[in-house]
Amino acid sequence: MSKRINECYKIAKFAASLKRSMKVFPYIGYLITFFPFFALLLSKGFLTTSSFLLISPFILAMAGGFMYNTVCDAEKDPAEKNPITKGELSPRVVLSCSAMSTLISLGLFILFYTSKTALLLSVAYIFLWLAYSGLKIRFKESYLAPAVASFVLWSGGPLILLAEFNYFDPVTSSLLLGIFLTYVSFEINHTVGDYEIDLKYHCRTFAVRMGKKKAVMVKHITMALGYSLLSIGAYYWSTPRSFIPIFLFLFPISQLLMITLDKLDFSLAWKVFPKFFFVSPFFIIKLFIVLYSLMVLALPATYFLLFIWIFLTDKQSLSI
Repeated sequence: MSKRINECYKIAKFAASLKRSMKVFPYIGYLITFFPFFALLLSKGFLTTSSFLLISPFILAMAGGFMYNTVCDAEKDPAEKNPITKGELSPRVVLSCSAMSTLISLGLFILFYTSKTALLLSVAYIFLWLAYSGLKIRFKESYLAPAVASFVLWSGGPLILLAEFNYFDPVTSSLLLGIFLTYVSFEINHTVGDYEIDLKYHCRTFAVRMGKKKAVMVKHITMALGYSLLSIGAYYWSTPRSFIPIFLFLFPISQLLMITLDKLDFSLAWKVFPKFFFVSPFFIIKLFIVLYSLMVLALPATYFLLFIWIFLTDKQSLSI
């Protein structure tokens, strides 16, 4: 009996470590950027209830990419951050799981997508996932890192979805480019936050290469450009008159708050203001995406409030 319990414990421990190598699987927080494009495609009659299967290849591609990232970063990550560095998993096991997940993802792309453009983009998407951390390219330690990360995590999936239906117009194009630039800013912010630890472990990320002050400046510029394009996309769709002014009012306030905190020590700022994320530009952009999508779907007020409540109480969606 004790032997069986011990085996179950080992299996559970292995599963937990493998999940940690995949980061925040199943990536609900990252998939939020699909929402407005699904809403627009649904409103135009392109999608059915089974169309949500179109998201499944991206979940497995992310899992494969994150596991490969865990293998490639094992030598530079601190032990508490990486299960391979900590000795919980062997690189060979994680690499095998990564390869399997990536191959299944590619198979699902071929199964569910029919557009040649979408399929070519999906191959490029998987390649960038792997090249971000390895393949002797390692975009992660280059100036292109925030752009590549924004593509594979946030904007590449919606681009492939739109390519499948060849649905590009001023609304979808502005929203897509706005999301891309917004999350370039988000990824730069991530490197700024990890600046000290990346410097310590000789990881030449965007902020380390450019310098912290310049990286912060680029972060705010790309955020402002991204937000402007999101507002243009909302304007072209003819959203309710109150929607755009509210966000045009909230955004500069949140930007000023973030600029103020940028002048403080980053780690200290987050200790002093642990709930700052709720008034940051990144939270406001996510709220923008959710509200915009709900208005496109024209849901009754009860469902509208229910979705907002779920969004505001989902820790994973808010923490990424």
